[in-house]
Amino acid sequence: MAGRYAHAKQFKRHNRELKFLRTRLGRLIRDIRRKIDGDESLEAAFAVPLSRAVQVRHQRQRQRGPKLYSLHTPEVECIGKDKARAPYEFGCKISVATPATKPKGGKFVLHAKALHGTPMTARPSAQ
Repeated sequence: MAGRYAHAKQFKRHNRELKFLRTRLGRLIRDIRRKIDGDESLEAAFAVPLSRAVQVRHQRQRQRGPKLYSLHTPEVECIGKDKARAPYEFGCKISVATPATKPKGGKFVLHAKALHGTPMTARPSAQ
């Protein structure tokens, strides 16, 4: 519902829904912490998911610094694009190098590299 309210430019309702979701997430975090308190194996198993949930609960939309966009793949980043139909994309830009001519035996990859950060700052330097 928060997404629908934001799309319809009903931002008071949108903020009310976000507050409700943050409250629910906080209750869930506290409940899990209370139930696993004292059990070392459960605390170790829930350490990473709870830290990610706390990070999601406390982050804001336009905050500076790192944000968590996905719980199951925390390494994804927001890539801003200049397209009206898809202004943002989530993932990681990669660079793949292949031979310019078709070698004997077919085409193959010479080098692959993940470029983290925004695409404009992640471009390889021209050397």
